[in-house]
Parts: sequence; C-alpha cells; structure tokens
Amino acid sequence: MKNYKSSSYSETLREGRLLHGAFIFTVLLGIIVTFSANAIALTDPITFAMIAIAVMYCVFGVWGFEWVERRENRGWFLLYFGIQVALASVELWISPTFAALWLMVLPLVSHAVMVFSPRWIPVIIAVAIAIFVIPSGILINDEDFTGTLLGLISGVIFVVVFTRVLVQAETSRQEVQRMAERLEALNQQLREYVVQAEELATTKERNRLAREIHDSLGHYLTVINVQLEAARVVLDTDRDAAYQALEKAQSLAKNGLSEVRRSVAALRASPMEGRPLTSAIESLLEECRTTGIQSELYVSGEVRELPAQTEHALYRAAQEGLTNVSKHARASSVKVQLDYAAEGGITLVVEDNGVGVNLEKMEEGFGLFGLRERVHMLNGRVTLQSTAPKGSSLEVFIPV
Repeated sequence: MKNYKSSSYSETLREGRLLHGAFIFTVLLGIIVTFSANAIALTDPITFAMIAIAVMYCVFGVWGFEWVERRENRGWFLLYFGIQVALASVELWISPTFAALWLMVLPLVSHAVMVFSPRWIPVIIAVAIAIFVIPSGILINDEDFTGTLLGLISGVIFVVVFTRVLVQAETSRQEVQRMAERLEALNQQLREYVVQAEELATTKERNRLAREIHDSLGHYLTVINVQLEAARVVLDTDRDAAYQALEKAQSLAKNGLSEVRRSVAALRASPMEGRPLTSAIESLLEECRTTGIQSELYVSGEVRELPAQTEHALYRAAQEGLTNVSKHARASSVKVQLDYAAEGGITLVVEDNGVGVNLEKMEEGFGLFGLRERVHMLNGRVTLQSTAPKGSSLEVFIPV
C-alpha cells in the first residue's frame, strides 16, 4: 500500500527548505486570495478561526510531515494524512466562501504522491476533490462552484503529475549515484585484487627462478666442486688424472654458464633442449659418472611423450636426486628408474647405496623444498626414504 521510505524528492527539497516554503506559500495564497476576493473582515470571529486552522495546517504539514517521514511507519503516515484532511475539511466547512481555498489541498496531494505507491494516485485525486466537494453541499448548479471545481481538478492533476516526475527523476538520480558508488567500490576492490595478483605472481616467479637457479646452476657447481676436489687430491700423485678432472670441471662450468645465459635471456629456458626425457636424464647420469659413481638408468613401460611441464619436473627431480647423491651420499652407485607403466601417471626413483640419512633429524634444504613445490603444482607427490646406512631413495609420482 505504502512506500514507507522517505521520498528522495522530499529529502532533496527539505534540505533546501523549498518544500517548507512551497507548502506555506500555497496555503497563505489561498487564504489571502479568498479574503481579498470576498472582503472578509479581519475582525470577524470566523477569520480568526480560519487563520488558526491554516497555521495548524502549515505547522503540521511542514514539521509534522518531516517528523513522520523519519519514522517511516504505516500508522504515523495514516495519522498525518487523517489530521491534515480533517483540518482542510474544517477550513472549508467554516469558510463563508470557497474562492481560492482549494489551493491548500494541493500541498497535501503532493505529500500523498510522495508517500503512497502509484496505484493509489486515483484514490488521492478522489480524496482531494472530496475534501472540497463535500463541504460545498454539492452545488452543481452554482457557476462559480463549477469553475472552482474544474480549477481544483486541474490543479490536483498537475500537482500529481509534477510530483511523480520529480520523484522519479530524483529516484533515478540517486539510483545512478548508488550505482556509481557501488562501481567505485568494485573498482577499488578490483584494484586491490590486481595488487594481490601482482604480488602473488611476483612471489611465484621469484620461487620459480629460485628453483631454476638451484636446479641448474646449483647442480653444475656441485659437480664442478667434486671435480676440483678430485683434482686437488691427485694433483701430486697423478697429474694426468688431475688435468682430466680440471678439464671436466671446465667443461661443466661452460655448460653451466650457457644455461645461465639461456635462463637470463628467456627466463623459461628448457633444460630438455628438445631431447627426450630419457636422453636428458642419461646426460645427468654421464655427469655423475665423471665423479666416480656408477650410474644406470632403467626404463619400464612404453616410452611416450609427456606434457612439457611433467617432463621438466621429472628432469629436475632426477637432477636434484643425483646432485644430493654427489654431495652427501658418499655412494659408489646410483640408479634412476623411470616407470611409464605406473598406474595413473609416471614414477621416477633415484636410489643410491650411500650412507643414508636420518629423516627425523634431517633439515630439508631448498632443493628438496623447491622440488616438492614443483611437483605439487602438478598434483604429484614426493617421497624420500632412507635407512642409514643402507642408502636413500627419492620417489616422484606425477599423474598424467
């Protein structure tokens, strides 16, 4: 039945004091024109009564309507309009002539249009006309009455249409404003998300580069260090073997430098270099053999092409496992098993016969941590097993 929220139009007009002024001006205009046109004496008791009722009508219409609007309650709205209709009716009942008194009905019509839903507009018009017609005694044959009635009907319709247009315009404006504020909030939220995405992307890229540096450059530096250590040990007793170790170290240093340059140039340099996974792992084993560790590759199942990210992760897993064997295991042999027939994916195992490690006391290094990150991004798993002094086993499974 009712629109309980304060009209945007009335709020705007109240802020500018325009509604107050329009209400009071319209009522006073009706009173003054009526008194002037009919020469009603100011000393007449009826005059004082009419002025008192008009003042009450204005006070209640200005501050009473404002008070009721803040409560936004059905009962208060009905009470307000009931009191105002009663005051307007009494004003017309006691007046010796109608003249321009119908003007005082127009502000009340405007209030009703602001409060009631559009389907009640015919009722509003009917009530406004009834306020005037009933006290008049329905003087159909009175020519002045007929003209006044037509003026009232025209004025009421104009006020209804004008108020509805303003209400809709202001409602649309505030809806646009709300949408703009909402859009600004969404834009701010989007900017925050962009910043978070940039930070996340930066962190992921930083971690990826850290893994690449560890897996590529770290591997080469480890093997070079082993070769240099071997050369130092035999330098005084077997100079030929020392020179061979130094040459191998120099060759590995060149290879490592080439890979660093490729990484700096492209940031996504593939260590596979277009080779099959088995050939790339075989190259790692060849480097491991140069350190004196017997190294073998065992392949089971039908060799097939794998996604590039999967091959890259398996290659880095083999590289990490062989690097740890060279650095820590003190092993004489290591074998790499590549199982294409594993259920649901592919498995790589790096197993050595070294001294093993106590897993409970082992502090996981960055290499193994980065390997877990790399494999987990492919929904795989990394398992490290060791029983000192029976060697260690690094197993990586990636679903394909």
